[in-house]
Amino acid sequence: MTEVTPHSECPFQPKTFELLEKFTNSSNKDFYLEHKEKFQEYIEKPLHKIYKYVVAQLEGEIIKKLSIKTNEVPKTTKNGCEYELYHQSSSNRIDARLFINIAPTEFRFGLFIPKNSHDKPRFIKNTQNSKVKEIILQNTHIINDCTFHYSSITTIKKINFLADWLRLLARQNSATKNIQVSMHIKQNEIFYFSMEEIVIKIKKVLESVYILFLAATCDDLNCGS
Repeated sequence: MTEVTPHSECPFQPKTFELLEKFTNSSNKDFYLEHKEKFQEYIEKPLHKIYKYVVAQLEGEIIKKLSIKTNEVPKTTKNGCEYELYHQSSSNRIDARLFINIAPTEFRFGLFIPKNSHDKPRFIKNTQNSKVKEIILQNTHIINDCTFHYSSITTIKKINFLADWLRLLARQNSATKNIQVSMHIKQNEIFYFSMEEIVIKIKKVLESVYILFLAATCDDLNCGS
């Protein structure tokens, strides 16, 4: 990895991504346990601090609808270190969630709806309803540099980006499996941000995709009010 000098208030260090990369590529099942203290210092504790700051600043109506434990440690797997925020009514861990994740190559956060969850067909059904779709369009403010993932050869026009994205997902033959809207910051870019700047970015993205989260987790979008 290219040598960089992190912002003095950046919560992460080059060691953060070095550890994650080694963990991902290691065939040693005990790698995490052998490096647990370093994982806690360079990955888990900084992410926990970010998570607590984000939760403290989210809008009240969002906090009321999420299952949140501020003393919870992040989940660390070979896919990275992550916090997942579910709806209060969530019954299992394949449901739609808001997430904050640091992976070997990037830092990412946003909305994720698994292909095998009950929330995906609910989301598609809701977006096929013209009234619900209009509510989504009026209440979703696209954040610059946010990625709306989809699997299609169709090019989405920037002027009607969100409407076209929803239309593609609502098709019965849509090739899109997991539904995801997220911001991705590459490892060589995250070091330029302070803790405060990172928290602000996450807060803006999670609040901007919250109406999409409701469309996946509620039969009636009024459940978010």
